[in-house]
Amino acid sequence: MRSSSTNNCGSVLIVDDDEAILDTLRDVLMDTGYEVWTAAGGAEALARLRHAQAPPDVILVDLMMPEMDGWQLTARLREEPATAPVADAYLPKPIQLGQLLQVLHRTLTLATIRGMNRKASGTMQRADHDQIRAALRATRPKAG
Repeated sequence: MRSSSTNNCGSVLIVDDDEAILDTLRDVLMDTGYEVWTAAGGAEALARLRHAQAPPDVILVDLMMPEMDGWQLTARLREEPATAPVADAYLPKPIQLGQLLQVLHRTLTLATIRGMNRKASGTMQRADHDQIRAALRATRPKAG
């Protein structure tokens, strides 16, 4: 698993057995401001996640991989306490980069909101409400 850091819009682990896809997605996401990790397969991803200080915000998993397919990896990730709450969404291949970036932004925004809700332990302060409203406004499509 390789890690590259930029402006930190969030962190993403990409798991795919196709090196060209890993490289392309890594470059695009880094250029957009994400911290990006890559793994060439499910077993590598699990091993590296076990040694990470914190899990990534989102894990992109190819479903069709040898040895451990994406469905098996996803099931294993949901069994692990550290990765069970990691945000998820489904995108069919071939990936449209614009759609991927929209889904990542929306998914990370929702994960942030859920995290703020958990932090508040059921009683959100006024500042939390303001942050949630601002986050939701940012996910709305721009007019025109």
